[in-house]
Amino acid sequence: NPRKQRPRGRCRYEREHTGSLLHTDFHRTSVNHPHVLLYEDDASRMILAGGEFPAESREHAIEVLQAALVVAASWGLAIRELNTDRGAEFFVSEKSDRPDPSPGRFQEYLARQGVRHVVSRVNNPQTNG
Repeated sequence: NPRKQRPRGRCRYEREHTGSLLHTDFHRTSVNHPHVLLYEDDASRMILAGGEFPAESREHAIEVLQAALVVAASWGLAIRELNTDRGAEFFVSEKSDRPDPSPGRFQEYLARQGVRHVVSRVNNPQTNG
């Protein structure tokens, strides 16, 4: 049956307004290459800020986010939401074994900036940009 052989089309979720949602994640092409972190606007697909680092960390995530927020502000944009995966540099689960169940530094920084943290579903990287 030819219908069964036809691949399904991808459904793209894209915001209408620039600045309403950013995506971010660390990426590494191989063991010998640095970790790259980018902040991408969902509507325009423009990279607002990025950096290369020897390791993934909350500090690097916050540092590059600060730069992205400065760029957005220079264009008159207020970032409302940020989509990340559940990596330890972005997200602290309420079910974690930490003695202090409070949010992580990255989540606290987002809250101070008035940015809502949108966390991707488990095992579904397609939702993060």
